[in-house]
Amino acid sequence: MPNQFVEIFACPDCHSGISLITHNDSVIGLFCENCKVVFSVKDGIFILLPSQARNYELELPLLEEIRSIAIKSANRSLLSYVENTIKLVSSMRNKKGWEWEDESFWSKKYSRLYKDDIDVNWNLRLWQREFLLKQLLSRVENLNKKIR
Repeated sequence: MPNQFVEIFACPDCHSGISLITHNDSVIGLFCENCKVVFSVKDGIFILLPSQARNYELELPLLEEIRSIAIKSANRSLLSYVENTIKLVSSMRNKKGWEWEDESFWSKKYSRLYKDDIDVNWNLRLWQREFLLKQLLSRVENLNKKIR
């Protein structure tokens, strides 16, 4: 994802701007200066979850990688943010927010349908996300106008 799009992202908790964390010219995460937390990246996808929806299994390995980089680079503020985030994510170890219950439910349902070779319109739930998609596209268009 192009780095200029980070301007449209905001911290899911406090809604302030967030900044990139880079290593060897690659984006490895984002951080919120206000909340002093880190958001990791998995397969090029930013994991921007509010505090109550953080996922231990998904995020801990990614955060440990960022922590290792912060230690090697002697970046104390980043290390502090990563430590704060690891504590937060660890507190969610045995808790699942509704977001993850929903994801688990639909993953199982889609897997069964796929396994049974049932032809399904996979876009049925897209209408539920229409408002968010329109909002995101509008922000991207505005950002592109600024760049030009």
